[in-house]
Amino acid sequence: MKCITPAQFEFNATHTANNGCPLTAFEVLRNEQTYKVFFDYDAYYPIDQQPSALALEALDHSNQERINTFMQQHDPTSTYEPSLHLHVAQRHREVIHHGKQQHKVSFRYFVSGFVAQLSKQKAAMEAARDESGGALFPASSNFDLGVYPTKGDRLLNAILCAKGKDGDKTPLKPMPRADGQLPELHNFLVGYVQTSDVQLFQDGARAPSAFELRSAFTPHHAAQGGQMRTPSTLAATPYTMLASPAGSMLGTPPPPGERSAHLEGMDSADLVVLAQSALMKRGVAASGYRLRHQRGHELYFQTGPQGCRCLNGEQHDSNNFIVRFSQSGAMQFRCFSTKCSKWECIGTWAECKEKLPGALDCDLLSPAQMQVFDPHVLHDATEFVEGLQPQDKLYGVYNDFVIWYFNRFLYFIAGATPEVLQVTHDADGDINSATRRTVESSTKVFCNAGKGTFKMWLESPDRNSRQGYECKYC
Repeated sequence: MKCITPAQFEFNATHTANNGCPLTAFEVLRNEQTYKVFFDYDAYYPIDQQPSALALEALDHSNQERINTFMQQHDPTSTYEPSLHLHVAQRHREVIHHGKQQHKVSFRYFVSGFVAQLSKQKAAMEAARDESGGALFPASSNFDLGVYPTKGDRLLNAILCAKGKDGDKTPLKPMPRADGQLPELHNFLVGYVQTSDVQLFQDGARAPSAFELRSAFTPHHAAQGGQMRTPSTLAATPYTMLASPAGSMLGTPPPPGERSAHLEGMDSADLVVLAQSALMKRGVAASGYRLRHQRGHELYFQTGPQGCRCLNGEQHDSNNFIVRFSQSGAMQFRCFSTKCSKWECIGTWAECKEKLPGALDCDLLSPAQMQVFDPHVLHDATEFVEGLQPQDKLYGVYNDFVIWYFNRFLYFIAGATPEVLQVTHDADGDINSATRRTVESSTKVFCNAGKGTFKMWLESPDRNSRQGYECKYC
């Protein structure tokens, strides 16, 4: 049995999908548990009559209108906002259906922030009515109600992965939002739920304690004529183990409630008071929003029913926002509306915080130094602490800085022949390339990155480490 976290799944699935070799992986859904609300749409067309891009767009819009009606009928909090909560993926492809070659249009819709027991969702969909009193999801709507288990378990094709059956190698791909950006990958994982999610139908079903996948985690070999392995069950892994390697492929945040190290000793209430005070000074009334949850060093706020006035003067009725408490001591504001600037400083939360020397302050690194490993960063840091004793406070800061910078770019891969994986990042912080070397070769590559720093990282218990199977196809 192999354990795998959502972040490890994201790491494997993203890289193999980008390389044109999607994984075969399924989420395991159990009837007695609650999962992210989702909807499956399938329709078949003759090969010579497949819908155009414009027709697909209209079809997607019509599907979303049905889902919006359903959610508005069943959301007990009246906080459902399509632009924030509804995410779409597609797997259109040619298939053999009833003995004929046909074009299959396949959409899957995910509603983040809302969970339900799947059999209860199915019953609610069967009972749902539109404004005229007709069925909201009749058979003619092509929404598949068979994907919700009423007893036992069910396998659901995972995002960025293919089914593998009968040579099917078309992955389920996330679709960009209206602003052209891809939502974080966790929004497309049905088994990824959070304590702050709203439960529909109030059925008392328990949330899954772990993210479960069934897969061999091997790429397709269909193009080479080989055979794929039989899927094996991967052991469930608690959400507390969720931690994205080197940030995230698509920006997956840490789970709610998990504290960042620099906020140790501060609870959410303390941070809310600081955020409210800073926002009130900028004219944003505290009555216009409420705390939804905390993820790491970010507070997510929900816009209230009366709307909220944003920093740029816009009145928002639905768009939520984040306040980030950065390690440098700054408080940064970001509104989800496309009309607003991405980040804006609204003050400081740690004005009395001791300022780090520039050579050891991660907040002072340039964008280029955060995208590609720069040996000068650690070389300058090593020069700065020369002559300091190990018991010196700044020497401890130096050690942490060295491990942190190496961890952004390196992974130690355990195995019969240990290796080191080096990655680079794009401007959004996503991994865009990877290189594998032996430990011996890596020692030569990083010998100019400050005397002894690479050895310090290799021997540190805090280094990034992966098993060979996890990084085999990076």
